[in-house]
Amino acid sequence: MSLLVIGLDHRTAPVDLRERLSVERPQLPHALAQLADYVPQSADRDDDFIGYRAEVVSGFDETSAGVGRVSYRGAQWDARSAEGEKFASGDPVKIIGREGAVLIIERG
Repeated sequence: MSLLVIGLDHRTAPVDLRERLSVERPQLPHALAQLADYVPQSADRDDDFIGYRAEVVSGFDETSAGVGRVSYRGAQWDARSAEGEKFASGDPVKIIGREGAVLIIERG
């Protein structure tokens, strides 16, 4: 199976194109099984986070010392500072660890 990702939206793509890309219900299990080989399984891999840069969005001030939110790869994440540091919004930080959905950061 060949797969080309082209960023279609069901609201804006022409109907004829959506129909050509559709999968009939009887073939759906087979198509999903084939796609499973191509789906990244990286959501639980720390190497997708550790060592990368993020940007402070909020928190890390006097009222929330050591905890706040950062922006990483276009999404906002809960984060905590490894040393309880204070940061300002917009400060660049380095991700040095992860505990579930909480990123551990340091100045960087």
